[in-house]
Amino acid sequence: MCLFTGNSKWEFWRRPWLIGHYITAVVASISFGLFQPEQSEARIRVLEKLPPLPAYIKESSIYVFTENGTYHLTVFLILIPFICIEVFIFVKELILTTSTLLASKKMSDRTYHLQRKFFIALVIQCGVPIITLIIPFIYSWISILWKYYNQGLMNIAVITTALHGISSTLVMLIVHEPYRKAVKSFFIPEEGFRKWYGMQRNTVILSVYLVFFGF
Repeated sequence: MCLFTGNSKWEFWRRPWLIGHYITAVVASISFGLFQPEQSEARIRVLEKLPPLPAYIKESSIYVFTENGTYHLTVFLILIPFICIEVFIFVKELILTTSTLLASKKMSDRTYHLQRKFFIALVIQCGVPIITLIIPFIYSWISILWKYYNQGLMNIAVITTALHGISSTLVMLIVHEPYRKAVKSFFIPEEGFRKWYGMQRNTVILSVYLVFFGF
């Protein structure tokens, strides 16, 4: 997905682009911690702003992430559109690259169908963050800006966000056949695993090399 053969400019900027994303994610996450208030006083102020709550909620351990979400909202309003634009550009380039190779007859029909299958799987996989991250995020900020408090809906939003990791993994296993085969290999007899490993060894070695050395 991050490699377009023949595009010399992209080949030059690919590594800085990837490194920049890692740095941005780490810096943004760490910066959120700078806005965490002193908890004992913050809990009192937050409970005063909320509508009447049951005693067990007030007496439970409450962690106040921030009292002023302006910075957090600004970061998300910058990053989310930026990521959406990136996804759009990559999808467009992927379609153009595939169409160009197909038109120039440098891509066989079988390769085209594999590429098409991969593209559909990628679209499905990209849809997971929309459900598990963006929708809960939108609801959370609407509830903050409109001062609407609904503990049930907020619990659903938090649980949905917490399920992002496992849901992304499950979708990846469902839509990508090589990953399914790799997982299934752990549940078949040892001889079967050795046979599968023998066939896939070169692919695994190449994948590891690309991850650690070729980005």
